[in-house]
Amino acid sequence: MSPAALVLWATLVALIVVLALAGLQVASALREIGRIATRVEEYADLPVVAALERAERDVGRIDSALAQLAPLLARARAAAAVICRGPIPPQLAAAFGRLWREFAAFRRAARR
Repeated sequence: MSPAALVLWATLVALIVVLALAGLQVASALREIGRIATRVEEYADLPVVAALERAERDVGRIDSALAQLAPLLARARAAAAVICRGPIPPQLAAAFGRLWREFAAFRRAARR
């Protein structure tokens, strides 16, 4: 064999060995990706993930409650304005007085 042919064969053997080792590395990487994917799927069963999902739903509920806060504040301000206008309306006070006098008259009549 000539020296050129010997170098050519040695280069081909080295290339085949390098490609085989690269293929083994790729296979190992694919196995690790499969293991990692399995672990990630198992993480979904952890209590922490369930708590995070529950917290996300709670945030949605709190957000919707805060959106309804403005109308409630407006109603509260309107109610406060009614209360601040005065204590009892005069018609209600007069009706209460009439009832009080009627009950007093009834008690006096019942004692006799």
